[in-house]
Amino acid sequence: MFLLYYTIRSDICHDKMKNKKLEIRITNYQMIQLEQEAVRRGMSKSELIRSLIAKFPEPKNEGA
Repeated sequence: MFLLYYTIRSDICHDKMKNKKLEIRITNYQMIQLEQEAVRRGMSKSELIRSLIAKFPEPKNEGA
């Protein structure tokens, strides 16, 4: 299986809290899915990923 390498990042980040960069490997098909869903929702790919992460449960405290 051939995987394409994409970096999802924001060129200009005005929110000081968003200081982490995520690199993922996805197929061309998955990239098309991501792009089309982002367009459908009227947001960027990064915003879409962040909105999906926001639905995760709260993280447990480290060392608890």
